[in-house]
Amino acid sequence: MMNKKAQEISLNVIIVAAIALLVLVIVSIIFIGRMGKTREEVDKCQNNGGTCTEDCANLGEYVRESTQYRCYYSTGDDIPEGKKVGDINPGLKCCIKI
Repeated sequence: MMNKKAQEISLNVIIVAAIALLVLVIVSIIFIGRMGKTREEVDKCQNNGGTCTEDCANLGEYVRESTQYRCYYSTGDDIPEGKKVGDINPGLKCCIKI
């Protein structure tokens, strides 16, 4: 009989570790996918108390243009070819009340 100095890792421990790693990868993929959507929602002009318009001067009480927030194409907009709902609309400015 051989004298074993190292302890063997059981097959059950290896299987449990592989399953745990797989679950960790799946949860990471879900989390990273949601981060992009969350960032888009945080950047929306309307979600930060602003109004999307072509010229902030026409909105008496809205006097400052915010470059921090974005205006996106939405349903009902005249969307140019190659763009879709949810893309940034470069023709609109986010106007924030001071």
